[in-house]
Amino acid sequence: MAFAAIGATIILISLFISGISNADNPYYSGNLVTVNAWTYVGAFFFVPAILAIVGDFTASATRQEKQEVERRARVRSAEEKL
Repeated sequence: MAFAAIGATIILISLFISGISNADNPYYSGNLVTVNAWTYVGAFFFVPAILAIVGDFTASATRQEKQEVERRARVRSAEEKL
């Protein structure tokens, strides 16, 4: 989660600085916000962190589903014994 926050912070600061720099230049006629090398550095942190978070949620859901199946099997076996 910290890597996602670091990546998002780097990306936002990078885009904010490029926007200010381009807005202050009266001769610049392109996009206000431009992507630069620091944006890619931020994405290098942000994208893998988000993928790790998604993977963690997926693994957690799979583990929980497996536990529920095991509980149901134990309940069925207990019912059969009665």
